[in-house]
Amino acid sequence: MEDSLVWHHSHRGIYDVKSGYRVAVEAKQSAALSGASSSLLLPKDFWKVIWSTPVPPKIRNFWWRVCCNKLASKENLFRRRCSDSQQCPICNASVESIEHLLFRCDWTRAVWFACDLGLRSEVGLCPSAKIWTLSLMEMCSNVKDRKEIVGKAAVVCWFIWKARNDWVFSQSPVNPQAVVGM
Repeated sequence: MEDSLVWHHSHRGIYDVKSGYRVAVEAKQSAALSGASSSLLLPKDFWKVIWSTPVPPKIRNFWWRVCCNKLASKENLFRRRCSDSQQCPICNASVESIEHLLFRCDWTRAVWFACDLGLRSEVGLCPSAKIWTLSLMEMCSNVKDRKEIVGKAAVVCWFIWKARNDWVFSQSPVNPQAVVGM
């Protein structure tokens, strides 16, 4: 008998999209369970906490965009070919990633230093906003506290974002003390 190709994931031995999709889903699930994936495994209630924080819906949506790296930072706009530069428009010293914009830029570090959340040492140390949010959640023992701390941090970041946009679009100087006082 002559050799032939056989797709052993279907009953007929012939590849079809349905069986290929099923194999891909099973492979993804087994990689997630084994921890072999390079992506971050989030707790089941991660997104639920974000979407149920006691803040206005626009801030919840903002924080979801921050955690998904969907905020219109210069880095993201440059990647999408919507900006000619990745540089931070305020300090011009670094690429304006979401983390730089919200945590690492000199003026935002001053905001975090002046704010009363007590997160000075944690701000800017994590590689992504999602990991930082997860570390905030892990500091709390119950869901109510998680929602409260994430909501407060999201509000601070919202006002940082608004002040940054006032600078970019209206050339209004950024003032860390004014952001904290909002």
